[in-house]
Amino acid sequence: PTKCPEPPVLNELRAQAKARGVMNLFLPEVCKLSVLEYSPIGELLGMNEVANYAMNCAAPDTGNMEVLERYGTEAQKKQWLEPLLNGEIRSAFAMTEP
Repeated sequence: PTKCPEPPVLNELRAQAKARGVMNLFLPEVCKLSVLEYSPIGELLGMNEVANYAMNCAAPDTGNMEVLERYGTEAQKKQWLEPLLNGEIRSAFAMTEP
């Protein structure tokens, strides 16, 4: 996979977020917050342009992780979900017209 260019400080922020246990807050299966409990956090994250990336709560990764968590096979989870949850890779979403 191609490595997306990111500011160097982002890796430091991700490490701090992991250490504090505040990565992947959008995913109830991981953080145990309901969507209602996560909503105000998501609003605050949106006020800072790197917060969503640092805490691994940025689109399109969030939606793709939700789909993999709920519907992915064990092999798909191992190959794609685990690296996404760890912030090691990014994902994409593409859609075409019928």
